[in-house]
Amino acid sequence: MLPSGMTTRVKSIETFDGPLTEAVDGDAVVMTLTDEIDISRGDMIVRPRNLPSSGTRFEAYVCWMHSEPMAVDRPYVLMHTTRQAQARVTRIDYRVDVDTLHRESVPALELNDIGRVEIATGQPLFYDSYRVNSVTGSFILIDPHTNVTVGAGMIRGDARTVDSLKPGTTVSTDVVWQGWNIPREEREARHGHRGGVVWLTGLSGAGKTTIARAVERRLFERGCRTMLLDGDNLRHGLCGDLGFSPDARAENIRRAGEVARLFFEQGSLVLCAFVSPYRKDRDRVRELLPQGRFVEILVQASPDTLKARDPKGLYARAGAGQIAQFTGMSAPYEAPAAPELTLDTDSIEIDAAVDRVIGALEALACSASEPGRAGRIQSRRWHDRSGG
Repeated sequence: MLPSGMTTRVKSIETFDGPLTEAVDGDAVVMTLTDEIDISRGDMIVRPRNLPSSGTRFEAYVCWMHSEPMAVDRPYVLMHTTRQAQARVTRIDYRVDVDTLHRESVPALELNDIGRVEIATGQPLFYDSYRVNSVTGSFILIDPHTNVTVGAGMIRGDARTVDSLKPGTTVSTDVVWQGWNIPREEREARHGHRGGVVWLTGLSGAGKTTIARAVERRLFERGCRTMLLDGDNLRHGLCGDLGFSPDARAENIRRAGEVARLFFEQGSLVLCAFVSPYRKDRDRVRELLPQGRFVEILVQASPDTLKARDPKGLYARAGAGQIAQFTGMSAPYEAPAAPELTLDTDSIEIDAAVDRVIGALEALACSASEPGRAGRIQSRRWHDRSGG
C-alpha cells in the first residue's frame, strides 16, 4: 500500500451479488484485507515487485491549453490519478515544432505548444513513465485561481534519472589520465594502415548495417584490423539500460563514441552503424578523434523503400501506435549538414556502395594530416600489407 509502504493480502472481494474470486479492470467491488491498514482516497495498491516511481520532481511532455503562457515557478494544481498536489514548473527544456519535430529553446509555452518541462510537486507522487502505464503516467495542470485546466502532460521519468543521462561532465573525480601504454602510431605501423572511424547514420531500414558489414568484410580480407559497432548489438549489453528518449539516445551515442575511440586508439578501422538522429551527438563523437579520422556517411532511402524493407517490423508497429519515439515518424531525424559521403540505397548496389566507402577512406588517407604530424600517408595504408 502506498504511501504507507505496508504489505498485506486480499482476504475477500465482495459485491452486491456476492463474493468474487477475482476482480478485473472496471469492476465495482469492496475489497477486504487480512491486516488492519488505514487506506484513503488516492492511495495506491500495487504488487511488491512492480512498484512505481516515487518523487516530487519529474520530467514530462506537456501540451499547453491556455491563452496565458506557462510560467516557470508559478503555482499550479496537478491532478494525477485521483490525487492532487501543489506543483510548479521548474524548467522548460524546449518546445517541439509540430511541423518539423525539431526542438526549439523558448522561455514559455504558448497556447497549443508542446514541450518538455521539469515539474516539482509539494508532496510525493507515485507514477510510471507514460510509455509503461498511460494512467499513472499522465496528469493535468489546473490554474488554482480560476480552476481552468491549462495543460495536459505525459510523464517521462524521474528528473534525477533523466539528468544523469545528459552529456556533461564525462570525467570522474579523483582520476588522472595515464596516457596510452603503446601509442596508436606504433600500432598503426605494425598493422600497416591508419586507424579511423566510419560512422554510418540514417533511418531504420536505410541499409547502414548491411553496408557496414560488407565494408568490414572487404577490409578484413585485405588484412586490415577492423571492428564493427552496431546499434542493436550495443543495446544488448553496454546500452541495454537505455530507452529511446532524446536524452537516452544522446547517452547511447556518447557511449558508442567512447567505445569507437578506444578501438581507434588500438589502430583499428571502426565501422559504426547507428541511427544517431541528432546532429550534435554525432558532432560530439567527431570531436573525440583527430581531424580527418572521422568519416560521416549518410545512408538514405525513400520512405516507401524504408517501409517496404522494414526488416524488424518497426514501421508497421510505429504506424499502429505500438512504438513511441520512433525516429522518422514520431521522433525527429537531423541529417548531416555536410557528410563526407551520401549513399542512396534506392539507386546503388551494395558492392558499389562498398567501393565508394573504401574510396573515401583511401582519399582521406592521402589528404588528411594531423596537427603536429608531418608528412603524408599513402592510400596503400588502407589496403593489405602486400600493397594490394
